[in-house]
Amino acid sequence: MGEVYRARDPRLGREIAIKVLPAELASDPDQLKRFEREARAASALSHPNIITVYDVGTTGSVSYMAIELIDGKTLHDLILPGPLPIRKLLDVAAQIADGLATAHEAGIIHRDLKPRNVMISRANLVKILDFGLAKISVPSTDSLGNSRSATGDLGTAAGLVLGTADYMSPEQARGLPLDFRSDQFSFGAVLYEMATGRRAFGQATLADTLTAILQQEPTPVAQLRPDAPPPLRWIIERCLAKSASDRYASTRDLARELQALKEHLSEVSGEQERSAGAPPPGRRLAVPFVAAGIALLAALAMWLLLSSLRPRPIEPQFRRLTFRRGLVSRALFAPNSKAVLYSAAWDGEAPRTFLKLPESTSLDRSLEADPQIPMAYSEDGSQALVVLGPGRVSNYLNGTLAWWPALGGKPRLVLENSGWADWARRTRRLAVVRDTGAERRIEIRNSDGNLERTVFRTTGGISFLRFSPHEDSVAFFHHSSTGDPAGEVRLATADGKSSRPLTPRYANCRGLAWNRKTGEVWFTISGDGTTAGGLKAVAPSGKSRAVYSLPGDFVLQDVAPEGDLCLLTSSESRTALMLRRAGGTLQDFSWFNQTFVTDISPDGKFLLFYDGGLEVPFGSWIRSVDGGDAVRLGEWDEPKFSPDGKWIVALTPTRLGPPQILLHPNGPGETRQLTSPPANHSAPSFAGMRTILFVQVAGDSKEIWRMETDGTGRRRLAAACDSPSANRAADSFVCVGENHRSLFAYPIQGGQGRLVYELPPGEQLRYARWNDQGDKILAVTDKGRILVIGASGLALLSEDQVPLPGSEINSTVFTAALAERGALQAFSVARFASSLYLLAGLE
Repeated sequence: MGEVYRARDPRLGREIAIKVLPAELASDPDQLKRFEREARAASALSHPNIITVYDVGTTGSVSYMAIELIDGKTLHDLILPGPLPIRKLLDVAAQIADGLATAHEAGIIHRDLKPRNVMISRANLVKILDFGLAKISVPSTDSLGNSRSATGDLGTAAGLVLGTADYMSPEQARGLPLDFRSDQFSFGAVLYEMATGRRAFGQATLADTLTAILQQEPTPVAQLRPDAPPPLRWIIERCLAKSASDRYASTRDLARELQALKEHLSEVSGEQERSAGAPPPGRRLAVPFVAAGIALLAALAMWLLLSSLRPRPIEPQFRRLTFRRGLVSRALFAPNSKAVLYSAAWDGEAPRTFLKLPESTSLDRSLEADPQIPMAYSEDGSQALVVLGPGRVSNYLNGTLAWWPALGGKPRLVLENSGWADWARRTRRLAVVRDTGAERRIEIRNSDGNLERTVFRTTGGISFLRFSPHEDSVAFFHHSSTGDPAGEVRLATADGKSSRPLTPRYANCRGLAWNRKTGEVWFTISGDGTTAGGLKAVAPSGKSRAVYSLPGDFVLQDVAPEGDLCLLTSSESRTALMLRRAGGTLQDFSWFNQTFVTDISPDGKFLLFYDGGLEVPFGSWIRSVDGGDAVRLGEWDEPKFSPDGKWIVALTPTRLGPPQILLHPNGPGETRQLTSPPANHSAPSFAGMRTILFVQVAGDSKEIWRMETDGTGRRRLAAACDSPSANRAADSFVCVGENHRSLFAYPIQGGQGRLVYELPPGEQLRYARWNDQGDKILAVTDKGRILVIGASGLALLSEDQVPLPGSEINSTVFTAALAERGALQAFSVARFASSLYLLAGLE
């Protein structure tokens, strides 16, 4: 449906496809509804084997969809000459099933799966296309905890037959309500055609085809394809069962069976597979054809040479390693092995460590231990260097560094107050990030944990620390603060003599590892509107390149020593704004997909938040607490109200350079910029009607400053601290320490501060302010605890637990705002899920 054009996205410099619904079709409500359904269904899914939707919109009377451009052929074109070789068939089938299972787990049924709706790229990456007939339903969970779509048909009239006749399920042909098992039947018909070169039920007329689907069995695969392994024949027969109850209870189980068969094909067949149509092994070329053969080989060599000079797009081979629902925190390749060690929290359980054998179809082995984050392996792989304590990876880690037996046992404790770390196997040294409170340090220590030297210091944050292949330097992400995802890749020599940035500052840095084969630092970033996200590489010389634009939100975990395999996690996240009134329940007040609340107006009637995503650039918004539409204020960050609600202070967007402070009237009027580069600014807020508090970052220096609302009277108040907030009387302010656990109070006129409260390890402060009377401090933690702390300090007067939506292990409060008047509470709750992938084919 529609017309597809090849196009180029000038902003991100990539080739894309534009699918257009012409005006004559857009005027048809059914065609327009189908086009919109396709956009909703495909854009709701993030999977390597499902086409990626970049943008959807309308210009004039034409509706369009910007989608991923696939350089390859449809499965229909591949089958046209005849059946596929068994290995090729299983590779394609396993990828289709994996993508289909993900769609079903998201409550989406394709309803038109056929060879023409599957494409295979030049690198053999499969993509499922055309979700125009998809049914979007509500996921439910089966008895095994697997997500499956509800059987109710949302938005389709009963008795309406949709799809392509040759690949319809019996229930689809009858116009009955469908669930995910209908797609399994269609998939079985596609498998049959791949194996035999024939359609399972194709007849001369539509009526005969539907009759065959309802009443007849196709010719047995063994009769048409004797070399087809019995397990493949059984899978096809089960998918083509007339009764849906006789098919797979979960499409994920179907995907696992195909993957297992693919991996163990040689054990099943007992001999090397011969490609369809290949000549018998004993046949030889006759002598008269030798000269012609030599000429042919010369021509082939010339063609290969010319082809090698022609640039080709890089398409990685994705393979999913985990299938449970939860959060994968960290993953490492085991030395001298294909095993993978990873930490994850599955199905709402506490985080644990697992050992994965990629070639095995059995469940991953759970290694009973306290929550830990793997950092590195010892030389022989018998021990893993881990950080005990944190249950989830973030830019800031603080726990106990320990050596832990890789197959289970009690850990040997090495160092407290430790974060990211690595182990140099040849020189037997540790590199570890240590938190002293005032700063973060990268320290080189011997195998016993004794300090040798400090090689880097910062008041900001450090993450993803890794030794270079020669162990003479360390690469890492350097952040302006421990809570800031923005940062740069930096290199520090292990002798402590120098350190330098290798890249510019990116808006969101996550995942870093050395590629020993290329000698580069590989890392992943998220796009920010001006810089394309994905997997990138930078050499120690500073020369950088884009390795691959990943189809989704991926984080690099490790690169195999040979440089040919990567471990990445794909992340799915949504930050919802939840509103709660006194005595009430949480109400979802989200606007787009990433809604971060920043303030509540003094009269308790309006919310400030910043939000955005792929569809709309991030910006600041204001919305009534009674509902209704939000009003976009501008492309700003971190907006806050003045004490009378008539002004808003905010930051310029990072895409324009170092963030600067703006003052904007809450209504008509002009916006004024109060600061200028080169310093970075963050966390502005009012302290009385004419004073603004803010954080200033210049190089590695991070301090609390104040100034008047006209930009004058700038004055330094305190050293490194985050989120300064004053009470209405404006005689003091509170701020969060760099470790995000300590709460301090400082005089607004400057002077010594004092520790007010400290959280236990494993919990972080997300919000703090004085109450209106100035005799209590109100605070919110990432676990959803609301704390009331006495003004004298170190005394917790009361606490309240917010019922966070979803599994507690995968939910966290990112930002919050509390208003005493009306006891209004607002929280931005982020929910995370991720899966582990193995990638091959990148250079």
